[in-house]
Amino acid sequence: MKFKRKLFATVSAALAVAVFPVNALAAVRVDIYGDRRVYGTQTPFDTYIELESTGVGLIKNTATLKLTLKNGEFAKDSSGKYYPVYVTNLEGENDRDDIEKKLADGTAKGFGFTPDENTVKIVIPEDMIDDYAQIMFTATAVEYGDVNLSLSDNRDIKYIIESDSDEKEIVKERKKTMVTIPIGSNIIYIGDEQLDIDIPAYISNNLVKLPLRAVTEIFGAKVYWNGAEKTILILAGDDEIQMKVGDKKMFVNGYAVPLSSAPEISDKRAFVPLADIAKIFGIEDVQWDKENKTVTFEYTKYNGHTYLVYEDNQ
Repeated sequence: MKFKRKLFATVSAALAVAVFPVNALAAVRVDIYGDRRVYGTQTPFDTYIELESTGVGLIKNTATLKLTLKNGEFAKDSSGKYYPVYVTNLEGENDRDDIEKKLADGTAKGFGFTPDENTVKIVIPEDMIDDYAQIMFTATAVEYGDVNLSLSDNRDIKYIIESDSDEKEIVKERKKTMVTIPIGSNIIYIGDEQLDIDIPAYISNNLVKLPLRAVTEIFGAKVYWNGAEKTILILAGDDEIQMKVGDKKMFVNGYAVPLSSAPEISDKRAFVPLADIAKIFGIEDVQWDKENKTVTFEYTKYNGHTYLVYEDNQ
């Protein structure tokens, strides 16, 4: 997998980085980048951690770094084996096959090893921690939500997180909109506004199904229906979601993600499962009022899902 785009930090983050060491003796610049978005709990994503010495307070020794994932685990390939973690001097190299080849033929300095489920300890040689090292790993989320990465060490290193205001969005409070969907009603309430729909939402197999038009109006997405192929294309920001009637998986930016229920046709209209749409758009709390047969949730303007956010706790 090749990914060279730097991270843009947004409000729906899925991988957060916390750095702990204080009272540091040595200072190391840290730049973390990789896949911008990840969906579902079985989608592997690559992450790259670049460590570059500032020349201040050289360690002059090896350094043992502990890398721990919370709500995340190191990913396995199709044969059930963990993808190796690589530590190299390959600045900017982000193709796994190329890294393996260069380590094998000796054109790259470094090593690879098999990680545990969610924690690794990495011994960085002196000539790398006091110069440059890149750590590359592949992980997946355990549950929907943030995957937290903590980085600690045995040398009291001061980590300086690289920051570029042009590449990172300052997270600010965004106004939330309350959405109320009465089952069987031709009206959906979006904040103070009412949306009239010709075919109401309904329940199928204990799951709420929404008409495509509601997805467009509620989430501000562009939705395209291909009647001949019975396929649905949803465009939201930079993201592309593809579904097909009768298929219990969707493709998000090319990645296959399982659905709780397949899209279906009712009254000559295509309906999609609210539970899966909610996950795509970062909605965590969907409330069901059994007495009034209504679904409610709060929604913030869609900004995409990122899984890497710099959190400097020093």
